[in-house]
Amino acid sequence: MESQAHALALALAAESDLALCPVCFLTFREQLEDNLAVHRLRVNAHPFWTSLMRFVTVARVYTAGICERISERLWMNWCRCRQCRPSSALQNVNRTRPFFEMTMRSACRLLHLCLSVPSKHGRPLRVFAHNRGLWPTTREQLVPYGAPQTIRALVQCHRNLTPTMALIVMLLIRFRPLLYPEIVKDDNRLPLVSSLITTIECYAYDAPNSQRTRLSGTPEGTFLYLLKEGPGVQADDARQFTVGQELELYHALVQLPTSPHCADEQSWWTYSMTVLMLSLLERLPVEERADPPYFLRDFVEQTSRRTRHPYVDFRGMYRYVQDHGSCFGPGCDKAPPSYTFSLMEAKAHTHAKALEDPHHPSVCSACLMGFLDEIMRDIGSLRGLRANCHDFWNALMRFTTVERTVESRMAMKAELFKIRRRCRATHSPRNMEDSLLIDVFTRCCATLAFCLNIGANPMTNVKSSKAFGSKRGLWPTEPDQLLPYGAKTSITTLKVWYCSLLALPPISLLGSILICCRHLAFPEVCASPVREHIIESTIETLKACVQVAQPHLQKFERQWRGRTTPRGARKMSLMQHVGPIRAIGLVLDVIARGPDAHRDDQRQFARGYEKPLYDVVCSCLPFFDDDDEMKEWLAYFVTVLHTELQLPDSDLPAFARASLQNLAEEVIDPYRAMRKVLETASSRRDCRGPGCGKSVHESGTGKPFPRCSGCKLVQYCTKECQKADWTHGIPHKEICGIIKEVWTYASLEMDPHEFEKACRAHHLPKDRAMRVIEWVMMADSIPKGSTPADVAKGKAEIEKLMENTTPEQRDALMASLNRSVAESGIKRAHTLTDEERARMWNTTPTDIMKKLGLDLDLDID
Repeated sequence: MESQAHALALALAAESDLALCPVCFLTFREQLEDNLAVHRLRVNAHPFWTSLMRFVTVARVYTAGICERISERLWMNWCRCRQCRPSSALQNVNRTRPFFEMTMRSACRLLHLCLSVPSKHGRPLRVFAHNRGLWPTTREQLVPYGAPQTIRALVQCHRNLTPTMALIVMLLIRFRPLLYPEIVKDDNRLPLVSSLITTIECYAYDAPNSQRTRLSGTPEGTFLYLLKEGPGVQADDARQFTVGQELELYHALVQLPTSPHCADEQSWWTYSMTVLMLSLLERLPVEERADPPYFLRDFVEQTSRRTRHPYVDFRGMYRYVQDHGSCFGPGCDKAPPSYTFSLMEAKAHTHAKALEDPHHPSVCSACLMGFLDEIMRDIGSLRGLRANCHDFWNALMRFTTVERTVESRMAMKAELFKIRRRCRATHSPRNMEDSLLIDVFTRCCATLAFCLNIGANPMTNVKSSKAFGSKRGLWPTEPDQLLPYGAKTSITTLKVWYCSLLALPPISLLGSILICCRHLAFPEVCASPVREHIIESTIETLKACVQVAQPHLQKFERQWRGRTTPRGARKMSLMQHVGPIRAIGLVLDVIARGPDAHRDDQRQFARGYEKPLYDVVCSCLPFFDDDDEMKEWLAYFVTVLHTELQLPDSDLPAFARASLQNLAEEVIDPYRAMRKVLETASSRRDCRGPGCGKSVHESGTGKPFPRCSGCKLVQYCTKECQKADWTHGIPHKEICGIIKEVWTYASLEMDPHEFEKACRAHHLPKDRAMRVIEWVMMADSIPKGSTPADVAKGKAEIEKLMENTTPEQRDALMASLNRSVAESGIKRAHTLTDEERARMWNTTPTDIMKKLGLDLDLDID
């Protein structure tokens, strides 16, 4: 496609002597109906688009003789084309074909496709200098002969040859500040107004009643809409375009069918046309304004009634922001060409205003839930709202996490029901009052959880080095936005809703909060009685889900008994029955192994409930395939509980036992064990300084701490911490060189087998891999607040231990250490209190060996 585009660019370059074959050009245009192909050509074929714009906008006089001569020239090119090779009979038949009109129509269609390709994730498109090099990158490429000549050529072509209104509309949407001043000039404006009136009259009189409203889908209908709405619109744009033609345009628009509910969200085009007719009516003579149509009177009455309602009409907000889309600087009214304010953002700001008071919101519950459903269906709009509508998310989080009494809940339920009954946009039955508040709350929790996860798996796609400092300004930017009433009140409120409703959205939102700011939320989750209530509700929910899904599992096993089960068949058959298990399993895995998790977090959370949790999670394992990551997460949770309960190995489910055995065998190999500890070290978000342990959330700016410029693995809060880690304990000066060497031929993106193979191929000594493992494990054992003297003392004890052991004993010690690492998931060890960590640090090497079951018979003072 790119080679064809460059060939066509060369054929279009000579404006006076066209070498273009019209049939080849038409065939090429038919192949470019795919947005992906157009996007690639916008990146790699700039000469083609520039030549196409030159061909369309060059100065021509569209008389019959000139059009015939150009068509004759194009016909001759077709006859000489080596690819088409038309027969003589076909040449004589097609001699009278309007080749010039066909070529111009295809060129305008291609340019319209190029400029209408949607942006990724719904973000506003830039005008020029796109970071991916999309055409146009300069103004000269878009308007090669200047803006006046471009509009003049398109208007003349539209009037005399072929319709170009679609291209004019797309240029107006994307480059309005550049081109609209040329459109409102009389030479261009009057032919366009005449064309619009003719088109409206055709739809009003000639078309059947069922097709009259289709004007909204035509380029002319879109142009009329852009007079009052659209990016960069100014308050007097419609007046400038219709000056002197108000009466004719008004009489044409009045004949169109207009719904009396013209302010409804679904009839956006009719709404804009009604506003345009009102603006035209204001400028008509007095005798013409004496008896306006009934739907205009109804519209004015509905608008005045809505402005008195506390729930502000989102279209009023949308028009306000559109009309004030220029620079807000003092005395400046410049409108940025790339400015786009979507209707979704207008709705979000309006809902934020209605939710400003969380105890007495003035929002319609049906409109709010419909908007939240719309957000969850469109991830692109969700990203835009997270970047540009912080007030909406802050208001939604305040509404969700505010502390409520039973009386306040009853009062809010009645108030929401009254507002919903008064709302003109919805028609709700009278028997929905009981579940109204519950529906609103669960929908808000589900949307907030989806917003924080952005539709991705938070366990695999979390930005491990960042807390709230997003470069794109995505919400939340600080902990106060996520926990507006403090961690204790917010977590307690979610717990109350989860335990009273046994619904999944509150616990899903709780898991998302733990991913974002664990250091604030997890202590409140483990506080009494929040922890006990969450565990009891979780056990009850899982038991109920297992009881419902068990008959379906038995039916599936009977169906496939004696046959090989296809991959994914179990997941597809039980998907709708095990949804609660998946949601709760994700939260349990976040508690056990989420970002910033410590090795004993799961034990701290499950303390006193090990046996009930073990039994109910074990009963959930048969509902998942062996290759399902959810089964792996649940198996890890079960394994830790099994170790804590000290149950016999026969009680452990077969899948969990095999998973633990595979993990233990994997970390016994020094290279694979090194990869695992490096992967864990790279995901940490705290300072690596000896005894510091400051969390990235304590940085003040929300940005990650600076990383070591050598290994790019560890990070430090200050230069003092970096200097202390460079020389004390197992010096990072030594470890940094080993890791830098490993990065030259291996990476954490490799799987364990590839990583091991690369290390062996480059003859990395095993003692250097063991040194890295020792460095990570020793850093994990340093309690917060330890001095360099304490670190040196611990290092001396370890070195003395290693000097008095044989190689066989050291291998047995490292194997036991590696197995203990496998069972604990290789998570941080300094998660206990300072006193507990100090006692652990003061434990002698002999005590460590006894705990590992090694009788080395050493005499160490």
